[in-house]
Amino acid sequence: MAIEILKHGAAVNECKELAALLERHTDGKGNGIHKTDINKLEFMRESSTSTALHCVYEPILGIVVQGKKEALLGEETYRYGAAQYLVVSVDLPSVDLLSRPRQTSPI
Repeated sequence: MAIEILKHGAAVNECKELAALLERHTDGKGNGIHKTDINKLEFMRESSTSTALHCVYEPILGIVVQGKKEALLGEETYRYGAAQYLVVSVDLPSVDLLSRPRQTSPI
């Protein structure tokens, strides 16, 4: 099996296709977490910025398909956007901020 390495621009284009698929799955269901038929696979959709969201991440692989997000961990700020991801391997307290979501392009 060959693994194809994508440049960031190509990955962003792939994310646009993924965003269209996610839109079909979450459209009309509003913001929040949406379960799928696959155990442990969930989609999160947010279309408006909010105040800081205090949370504890459980182990997770989070992929941003559009928009931008910030995660605050102590004094550090981590910014990531389309075609980037966050991997957390242990329970981790965090403060999350969404930036640039729009109704037409939710995160």
